[in-house]
Amino acid sequence: MANTTKKRRQLSIETKLQILESVDTGEKKTAIAERFNIPASTLSTIIANRHKMGNGIEKFGPERKRSRSCKNDELDRKVFEWFTEVRSANIPLSGSILQDRAKTIALKLGIDDFHASNGWLSRFKRRWNLTTLRVCGEEAAVDVAVVEEWKKNLPSLLAGYDPKDIFNADESGFFYNLLLDSTLATKGEICHGGKRSKERLTVLFCTNSDGSEKLKPFVIGKFASPRCFKHVKKLPCRYGNNKSAWMTAILFREWLASLDAVMGGKNRKILLFLDGCTAHKTSDMKLRNVKVVHFPPNCTSKVQPLDQGIISLVKRAYRRQLVEYLLPRIGNTEDIKSLKWNILQAIQRLCVAWDGVEKSAITNCFRRAGFPGEMDVQDDPQPEEREEWGEVAQLLNIEGVSFEDFANIDDDLAVFGKNEDPEIITETQDVSDEEREESSNCVVRPSWKEVVDAVDVLERVFITSEDGIENLKILRQVEQAASKEMRKRMRQTTLQNYFK
Repeated sequence: MANTTKKRRQLSIETKLQILESVDTGEKKTAIAERFNIPASTLSTIIANRHKMGNGIEKFGPERKRSRSCKNDELDRKVFEWFTEVRSANIPLSGSILQDRAKTIALKLGIDDFHASNGWLSRFKRRWNLTTLRVCGEEAAVDVAVVEEWKKNLPSLLAGYDPKDIFNADESGFFYNLLLDSTLATKGEICHGGKRSKERLTVLFCTNSDGSEKLKPFVIGKFASPRCFKHVKKLPCRYGNNKSAWMTAILFREWLASLDAVMGGKNRKILLFLDGCTAHKTSDMKLRNVKVVHFPPNCTSKVQPLDQGIISLVKRAYRRQLVEYLLPRIGNTEDIKSLKWNILQAIQRLCVAWDGVEKSAITNCFRRAGFPGEMDVQDDPQPEEREEWGEVAQLLNIEGVSFEDFANIDDDLAVFGKNEDPEIITETQDVSDEEREESSNCVVRPSWKEVVDAVDVLERVFITSEDGIENLKILRQVEQAASKEMRKRMRQTTLQNYFK
């Protein structure tokens, strides 16, 4: 016998509201049921539950078909209230921070069996019609009129300053070992924290408008003294830390005060353009040599030079180094994790990438942002696919991700937080020894014999290559630098032994 059972039809909240409007107009119920193709009993149920419709459409959106409550409705509501308050203050949020806050609220409500799992997070977002948690804050629509007005007034702001004294600073997040998770998927997935957030940095870049002065990057990590820093006398950057690896108001003010002092020592007055994030509040700072100008809200994607391609160039160069490093090694090891860079290696490669950004690329980005001057048509790099990336992606079973997507996959990573926020205060506490051990490996100084052996191997490689002479010239420079460093170390050891 054929199954004649009809499939149950579910109506959206929006459709139910239309039905109720028809009832309110006085239309006959039989006509309404016929028009919407529903049984009379369903119509009666909708009318009986009409008081729930308002809450449903506010909470779930008109397309939602059910306004079913969750297991802990009060907890759900309080978490959403907290979320709304934090986002209204434009404080960045990630899924992990929301989960931590939910656990705290649950404890205050006496709910002991709540775990704030990833499944709960997904359901919470569906219940409240949150399509995504943009960890750097939702990007509001850019007001074209505001952008045009800003660009129109920009020359008056720049009056009296030479191009070399006009600067822009901005932060960006970096997953410095992202590739080696071998779980690379889509940009949206990458930015929600989780295990990957343990190997992340926030980096502040600052450059002037003619590209003649790129300041040392300010790198913010999770650990105050990573073990890999043990034998390092000087880093190629400024370094700070907190448990979130975020820029905070305190860290930024320290950096800005230092910049003001440096410019004072050079008898320079500079103009510094910043976005309006919470960490960049400087109105109460007594700066003598740095004048701060903030971009208009929600317009940085159009008016901030560093967002016009400078940071993107750094990320592409950094990840190109990562790919080139992995390619000759990845097929010769069973443990891919052993190829991970520690934070020192990441910082060094990052600084190499920053140093490699050409002046012409910087000036072009300032021009795109509306700053006066001519574009350099000879240096306008375009997104590129890399053969090396294709090979590495194949070895790691990564599909459907271009090199450009890979290079900029952490663009939406949270980079700042307010020190006054209880969540941030918790996040800035000292890390445990266990976390410190997990974070990085100590750099072991090679012996002079190991250095010589390595140079000999490279020499044999270059002698047999087409560009052998040019490569050997570079190798000689490396050998001389290594020799100088080893002699310096030997002198220090001799002096230490003498005084002992």
